[in-house]
Amino acid sequence: MPEIVDVYIPNSKLDSIYIHSIWRMQHTDSRNIQGVIMPSGDADIIFNFSDPIKYTLENTSNKAVLPSVFLSGVRFSPIRNEIVGKEYLIGIQFNSLALKIMFGYSAKEFTNKIFDAQLIDSSLSELAEKLYDQKEFKIQTEILISWFRKKVQTNGCQ
Repeated sequence: MPEIVDVYIPNSKLDSIYIHSIWRMQHTDSRNIQGVIMPSGDADIIFNFSDPIKYTLENTSNKAVLPSVFLSGVRFSPIRNEIVGKEYLIGIQFNSLALKIMFGYSAKEFTNKIFDAQLIDSSLSELAEKLYDQKEFKIQTEILISWFRKKVQTNGCQ
């Protein structure tokens, strides 16, 4: 199966202030590739339902496996990755202010880093399960938007 990419751009005023996009990428054929993810200037929470993906941050030689839910902070350098097997990722791309509002941490603490997001917010495990159980991108998007709105409301921003 060829690669499938879906993208949602929020159309409500509140959502679009913080969320740049929600995206999904799937490649169900087994493959063995090495690639580079270029910096985007945004932060992402990515739900990784793929076979193990190894990555290396720029200027390091340490390879690590991407967590099942990870936060990729604002990056100014590329990430090298190695994909062996199937790939299935769902991401929500934020501006850096959203990280402070949702998690109480400055975006600076995440710059050029990848974190296991479940260590930052344990509710992301349950959110990952909900996303995985739904196959329709529209429903996955609704789940993420609902989660985001609750997070913002809980933290006092509306």
